[in-house]
Amino acid sequence: MKRARSNVDESRYDSAGDRVRGLTESERREILADLRQRGFRPDRRRGQNFLFDRQLLDAFIDDAQLPARSRIVEIGAGAGTLTRRLLERGHRVVSVEIESVLVDYLRESLRPARIVGRDSVIEEPEGNADFSLVVGDALANKNQLSSSLTQELQQDSAAIHLIANLPYAIASPVVQLLLELRNPQLEIVGVLVQSEAAERWCASPGGKDYGAISVTLSLLGRGVIARRVGRQLFSPPPKVESAFYVWRRFANAEYADGIGRAHRLGRRLFRQRRKMLRAIIGKGSQGPPDWASAGIDPTLRPEQLAPPQFVRLAEILTQEDWTRLGLD
Repeated sequence: MKRARSNVDESRYDSAGDRVRGLTESERREILADLRQRGFRPDRRRGQNFLFDRQLLDAFIDDAQLPARSRIVEIGAGAGTLTRRLLERGHRVVSVEIESVLVDYLRESLRPARIVGRDSVIEEPEGNADFSLVVGDALANKNQLSSSLTQELQQDSAAIHLIANLPYAIASPVVQLLLELRNPQLEIVGVLVQSEAAERWCASPGGKDYGAISVTLSLLGRGVIARRVGRQLFSPPPKVESAFYVWRRFANAEYADGIGRAHRLGRRLFRQRRKMLRAIIGKGSQGPPDWASAGIDPTLRPEQLAPPQFVRLAEILTQEDWTRLGLD
C-alpha cells in the first residue's frame, strides 16, 4: 500500500549547520556543573535531554505563534532553558517537574511565585508572579492527569498552550489528556518529541502511522512538523531523532462527547487495523450496524477511515455493539 502523505512542512526543516548558539559553551557548562554538584545525573528514561541553544528555543516559540501573554503549560521543565525564554518573552508559565534536584534548581534560578505539590501549595510573595511550578508527575496514570496539575490549570479559565521539550515516554498520553480538558481548553501545541510520535500525530488515512490520536488531533485542529532537530544539539544526546510539532485548534472546535467516543472507538479498532470493519464489529441481535446511513463501506479497514467517519461510526453503533467491543 502506498504510504499516505503526512502534514509535514518540508520547507522548514532545520539543518545543523545553519544554527548559531545563543548560549555560550561556558554558560552551558556552568549550568551542567551546577546540576552535577547538586547530585543530578540525566535519566534518559525520563527524557532528560536538555537543549541550550537559545536561538533554537526562540525558534520553537516563534513556530507556535503564541498570542501575547499566553498561558503556557510546560511538561518537563528540566534545566529551565525553555521556561526562561517563555518568561522573558512575557508569557505566563505553569511548569511541571518531577526530579527533586531540578525542582530545587528551578526554585532558586527562576523563583516561581507558586510551588504546587500533591498535598500543599507554597506561595512565594517575592517570586515571579508569571511562573508556577508543579512538583511531581504530570500523570496520575496513563488515563488521567495528576490532580495537582489539573487543579493548578483550573485556577484560571484562560485557554492554555502546551509548549515543551516533552518527555518522550509520556508524550501521547499528555497530549490526549490535555485535549480532553474543556475548562481551560487547549488551543495550541508546540512540542519537541520523538520523530515517530510527530509522524503519528500528523498521519493521514492509509498510512502505517495513522492511529487514534491522529484521528482526534485532525478532528479538532491541524498539526504540522515545523522542524527537525538533530540529536547532537541535546545534552546528553538522545538515541532517537526529534521533531518540533505544532498544532492549532480549529475555531469553535470542542472536545464533545462525539469526539470522545470516536477516540475510544478508534483505539479499539486500530488494535485490528488490517481487518475489515464488519469483521471487527460483527452483528448484534438486531443485525449488523446501519452502514448505509453512516455512508461507510463495511469492507474498509480502520486505517482507511477518515476522521469524521469515526464520529459517524460511533453514532450508529448500538450499546450492544459497544459492549461486544469491550467499550461499555
